[in-house]
Amino acid sequence: MGLPRLTAFDAMLDSVTMETLGETIQYRLGGSSEWLSLAAIVDYSDQTRSIEGVDVVDQNIRVSIMKSSVPAKPSNADRIRLEKRPGSTFKPIKPGSDSSGSDWVFDVKDVMPGA
Repeated sequence: MGLPRLTAFDAMLDSVTMETLGETIQYRLGGSSEWLSLAAIVDYSDQTRSIEGVDVVDQNIRVSIMKSSVPAKPSNADRIRLEKRPGSTFKPIKPGSDSSGSDWVFDVKDVMPGA
């Protein structure tokens, strides 16, 4: 019997990493009234964009959640609340898989209250 391959531990390592390094977010699937607490990696980077020839700095929030926590691809009907942005609600935009295929990665957009 050979040694186990590292890939045999992927799911366990992904889960431990997310719980250890991630922050807790609130996630609501579209059509549901229940908010779920999930661990996520949230990147609060700034990006520069041009508005009428003037460069402005805008915050670009990117979220990574495990597919085992949210099996269906995130949709713009889903809602997210972030610990570091209390009082704001967001929706996922441009969702896709990460390079490993184990996480959903997406940007978020602020939504109007009640939306």
